[in-house]
Amino acid sequence: MKLRQNYIILTHGHGDHIGDTFKIANRCNPLFICVDELANIVPERGHNAHNMHIGGCHVFEFGKVKFTIAHHGSMTRIINMPVRAAGVIISVDDKIFIIQVIQVCSMI
Repeated sequence: MKLRQNYIILTHGHGDHIGDTFKIANRCNPLFICVDELANIVPERGHNAHNMHIGGCHVFEFGKVKFTIAHHGSMTRIINMPVRAAGVIISVDDKIFIIQVIQVCSMI
C-alpha cells in the first residue's frame, strides 16, 4: 500500500532532507511547504509550493505551521545558493509538534 502525501514540509536543502521528495511528489502532487529559497525552485520541478519565512506562520487545512530559526548548515546541490535552515512548529487541534532540523524532539 502506498500512502498519499498531501503536504511535504522541507526544513532546508541538504540531500538527506530532500531525499526522494520530488519522486514522491511526482506520484502524489502534494503542496510543498518550505523556506522561501526552496519554495522558489519547487515550481521549476513541476510542483506547487507555499513560501514560508523564518518567524512566519500559516494555517493550512491540517493545522498551523510556524518556521523557526535553526542553527544548522543548509547548502544544497539543487540550487547554487545557501538556503536558510528552519525548525518547524506544527499545531494540530490541541497538539503541538516541535520539529528541529534533524528529528522530532518533543510532542506536547
